Amino acid sequence: MDYVDAVEIAELLNKHGHMQKTQSASDVQDEDFIYTRADGPQDHIVACSKVKKINWYMAEVTSLAYDPEHPEAAKELIGQVKSRATGLAARVVQATVVSTNYGLRRLLETNGFTVADTFHNERTRRNLTLMNCVLVQPQ
Repeated sequence: MDYVDAVEIAELLNKHGHMQKTQSASDVQDEDFIYTRADGPQDHIVACSKVKKINWYMAEVTSLAYDPEHPEAAKELIGQVKSRATGLAARVVQATVVSTNYGLRRLLETNGFTVADTFHNERTRRNLTLMNCVLVQPQ
């Protein structure tokens, strides 16, 4: 990714990502982000995420952020997340979401994710919700 994209992703994460620490372009530049752009003359990044395989059957969604003014781009991003996880041979993809981030929870739920559990993180003093999407159905 080029530096301009890294700046846009860092700004998106800081504004809409419910991140624990402020992100800079140098924090994200060497990361493998998936992102979508807004259609139109501005053509800027409006949704982003990373997906990594964490064990033989599960991929994890991290650093997911989207501009709520662009719901179609966010929906497209979730499709890309699921495709990336499938490409990593994951059977399940998991996202950990700040429990009060109702917009992101709704986005994930309308795109095949279900709530698995909620827990309290003492360090951040936040409730977090685990959401899963099964990519390979049982036979």
